[in-house]
Amino acid sequence: NLHTTHVTGAEFNYTIPSKLGTTALGGEIRNEEITSSSLLDTTRQNGGITLEHRFRFFDKLTITPGFFLNWTNTAKWQMYPGAEAGFQITKHVNVYASANKSFRIPSFTEMYYKDPANQGNPNLTPEAAWTYEAGTRYLKSGHILRLAAFRRTGNNLIDWLSVKKTDSTSIWMAQNIGHISTTGGEAQYTWLLTEKNPGAFITRVDVQYAYLYSESELNANQAKYLLDHLRHQVILGLDHKVFKSLSHSIKLRYEDRNIYAPYWLVDSRLFWKGKNYNAYVQAHNLLGTEYFEIGRIPMPGRWVSVGAEFVLPVGKKEQF
Repeated sequence: NLHTTHVTGAEFNYTIPSKLGTTALGGEIRNEEITSSSLLDTTRQNGGITLEHRFRFFDKLTITPGFFLNWTNTAKWQMYPGAEAGFQITKHVNVYASANKSFRIPSFTEMYYKDPANQGNPNLTPEAAWTYEAGTRYLKSGHILRLAAFRRTGNNLIDWLSVKKTDSTSIWMAQNIGHISTTGGEAQYTWLLTEKNPGAFITRVDVQYAYLYSESELNANQAKYLLDHLRHQVILGLDHKVFKSLSHSIKLRYEDRNIYAPYWLVDSRLFWKGKNYNAYVQAHNLLGTEYFEIGRIPMPGRWVSVGAEFVLPVGKKEQF
């Protein structure tokens, strides 16, 4: 398959502070074209306008309502509202809550791809979902604790469904699914030991847990991606110094996906921080675990990646 995609666009953002708070205005426009050996040669346009205002009361409470007005040349104008609120209970503890409506337009692959096992659908419509979230954050002396719970209710979600072609064969066909609700929660604790002891050998400890549960009229074998998600995830991480600017981190993950057997993963990273550059070597899946992620695709065994980042020095900025 050979695909050539051309994407052009423009956007702007403008912030207006006032006695009533801060107003943010933005806009974007985008043109997408694709030439493909297996997809229909096509083009589409989409854009939108976003507007939100942050109210602040007594330096403790913030309320931010807003909306995104989206346009596409196929679905025309659609509005996606949202609101967030946060309250600083004490110097170290704050709570927040939010409700937002989001969307996703179908990809060219979902609309036009075709092979003996998969069939796209040019009649797909944008999917939309409401997400409600509430949580709290504690920060003191290098100890950070985050707790959150959320619920996501999606409509017209896009996925590839198993459809019978004959009595003995079936294909995956892209379709809009009626309704899927997902409930979840997560907890994260981080200990930054260098906050109180800059010379500490162990510099950071992380413990994370996440849980997801989905409700749908479909079973996991009927849909290709949407119900193929994590149910339980535990992450344990530790960073420590090795020598001068050389540091090492190790991360242990336990993952229990919706339709696969649970598995353990171990990753290790060696990191050097220079004056104007950073470099690392990372080893992935040290245990050589055989596992699957989204789409029933087998993931690689042990593998190594290397990388570097350079920071170019610039002249001193004038102070005003």
